[in-house]
Amino acid sequence: MDYETPDDLNKFLQEVVNNPFDNPRNTEAWKREVLKQDGHYHTKQILERGRADFNKGFNGLTPHDKVIIYCYYYMQMHIVSSFHVFTSSDSLLKEYILNPSKNIVFIDFGCGPLTSGVALAWYYRSLDPKKQQDFHYIGIDNCEAMIRKAREISLRPGWIDCTFDFLRSYKSHDYILELIDIYLSSGQYQEYLIVLNSSYLFASSTLDVRKLAQLVEKILNTNKYHRICLLYQNPTPDSFNSKWEEFKTFFPKLCTVVVDKEAKLRYRNTTGRVRKSEFTEIDLYFETLVRE
Repeated sequence: MDYETPDDLNKFLQEVVNNPFDNPRNTEAWKREVLKQDGHYHTKQILERGRADFNKGFNGLTPHDKVIIYCYYYMQMHIVSSFHVFTSSDSLLKEYILNPSKNIVFIDFGCGPLTSGVALAWYYRSLDPKKQQDFHYIGIDNCEAMIRKAREISLRPGWIDCTFDFLRSYKSHDYILELIDIYLSSGQYQEYLIVLNSSYLFASSTLDVRKLAQLVEKILNTNKYHRICLLYQNPTPDSFNSKWEEFKTFFPKLCTVVVDKEAKLRYRNTTGRVRKSEFTEIDLYFETLVRE
C-alpha cells in the first residue's frame, strides 16, 4: 500500500526534522560523525537501526544530536506506519473521533518525539478535515532528549484542544493511573476509549515485559467500565516480536480485532534524503487487541 503524507505534514517535517538536521550545532563531532559519513553509518552505527540508547552520546555526539538524526531517518517512516495501524482499526477508533459525545485517552509507551501523536492528528484530519483534534495524550519515554523533542512538538500551534503529559518512566503506576482518571472524570465526554499504544517499543533490548504488563493490568483493572484497546507495531522479523508474544501471555482474554497482521507499505520520502529511492518501503507487523 502506498502513502503520500499531506502537504501540511510535509511542511511540519521540513521544520521539525529536516531543518534541525541540515542546520545543526557546528561541532567537530557532527562534522566527523554525520557530515563525513553516509546514511548507512548513521542508521547502523549511531542509531543501531533505531534501537540505540538515546540517553547516551556517541563519539562526541550528544543525546540531543542522536534524536535529531533519529527523527531524520525514522520519524516520517513511523508516522506512516502508525497511520496505517490507525486506519486498519477504523471499526474501533472512528466512532470515538467522529461522535462528539466520545473521546480518546491515548497512552503512548515509548513515545519518542511524539510520532504516534502526530500520526493520530493526521488520522483525525483524514476522517474529517474540519474535526478539531481534542484527544488526551500521555507520552512515556525513558530518554530525556526524546521527551524534550516531544514536548517541543506539542507546543506548536495546531493542536487546539489536545492536552499533553510526558513522563520519563512507565514505572510510576500511581501517577499514570491518576492522570488517566483526571481525563476520564472530567465530565466533558460521555464515553472514552483508552488506547495503549506501543510503536516499535518491543524491539528494545532493555524493555522489562513483566513490569510493563503489571502497569497494563492495573489500567485494565482500574478502568473496568471503559473500553480499552492495545495497538502494537514493529518490524516483521520474529526476533523483533518475541517480547510482544511474551507480553500477550499475561492477557489471554484480550481479543484481536485486526485480521491482517502484516503489511508492506511504501511512502514518498521527504526526510532522510540520502536514501537511494524517493520511496521508502516498510515491512510492518501490527496487531490490535481489545477488551470489550
